[in-house]
Amino acid sequence: MRRKWKVLLAALACMGVMLASTMLTSAAENAKVVVNGSRTYQVGEAFRAGEVQLWINAGGAWNICDSSKVEIYANGNRISNGYCFKEAGKKTMVLKCNGYRAQYELTVNAALNGTLKEWYILTEPSKLTYRQSTEPFNPSDVVVRCYFTNGTTQDVGYTSLQYIAGGNPIKPGYRFTVPGKKTLEIVLGDYSVKYTMTVVPTFDKSVASCEMLAEPVTMQYKVGQGFQAHEYAIRCHYQDGTTEDFDCSRLNITANGVQMYENYPFQQAGQKNIVVTLGDYSTSYTVKVTN
Repeated sequence: MRRKWKVLLAALACMGVMLASTMLTSAAENAKVVVNGSRTYQVGEAFRAGEVQLWINAGGAWNICDSSKVEIYANGNRISNGYCFKEAGKKTMVLKCNGYRAQYELTVNAALNGTLKEWYILTEPSKLTYRQSTEPFNPSDVVVRCYFTNGTTQDVGYTSLQYIAGGNPIKPGYRFTVPGKKTLEIVLGDYSVKYTMTVVPTFDKSVASCEMLAEPVTMQYKVGQGFQAHEYAIRCHYQDGTTEDFDCSRLNITANGVQMYENYPFQQAGQKNIVVTLGDYSTSYTVKVTN
């Protein structure tokens, strides 16, 4: 059965532009971002690095950082001018230069072909039950049909939608760490559709202990080199005497809080705290990334 929701969107909200705005972000107030353009993009739209400036206060005077030396990150991933945003949602934009750091917020909306009049879920999520830690969130079958004021329609896929679970924004690939019932919201514009989803515990049997199946071999990487996730595996010993092995595809692995996967390219030099989680079991390693 199709469920239908009316969506009334203000044109100004859809087109909102923030010009020449400034945000101070460091504790010492010695760095700030000036955005001379829009903080709103559409999925598939290219990032305009020339509209963003990093100012630093060194020695009591404010100066603009050389743009060629400024590193820009969107939700932890390094980007550059011309980068095309692939997913809708809020982005925390961080600018770094010569040890200074400041940030601002940016919004990426669905790329719509007209002024939205109403919409409904054309294809609902087929999977609403996930296993704690081991199953990544996968809404790839979700499709929304939009109706515009000019009488045309457009089907929008899952990458143009936003997702909230238990009140927290999530994205495809997210792994749930706490079991239980959760409210999943699929968001487009100012309205959302809600579903009840369930996160079941990692294990079906009582666990006696867990251990790393083998210690990871690669502890040093170069910037751009892919993460060797296959080196991480966990063996669980159950109370009934049986064991079960979990490879990297069933583990929650993060590096300094960023979700990792096989061949994820490291984008910045420095030490990375690798945390491997399976249910309530967790262990960590430190790897070094160099230029």
